[in-house]
Amino acid sequence: MIHDTDERTLLKYEQMMASKTPGQRLGMALDMYDFARDLARAGIKSRHPDATEAEIQRELFLQYYGHDLPQPLIDRVLRDIEQRFPQPAPASA
Repeated sequence: MIHDTDERTLLKYEQMMASKTPGQRLGMALDMYDFARDLARAGIKSRHPDATEAEIQRELFLQYYGHDLPQPLIDRVLRDIEQRFPQPAPASA
């Protein structure tokens, strides 16, 4: 395991985390998850600025789970995403 933090700083961090309640630590974890998801979403929007909400949700799902789930389940979830976020109707000319 790589240790890139000096012992004194690591001890302070461990003490700080130990002083938190389980609820506070859970809150921190959820905040980090939200941040990571927002960052992933921003990356998708940066690469695909015209993406619909369905396309963004599809890419998020595939980034998180696309390599870990069996294909039939992936297909089912992707169909569900398409149903939850229908494509906008094309603008009339």
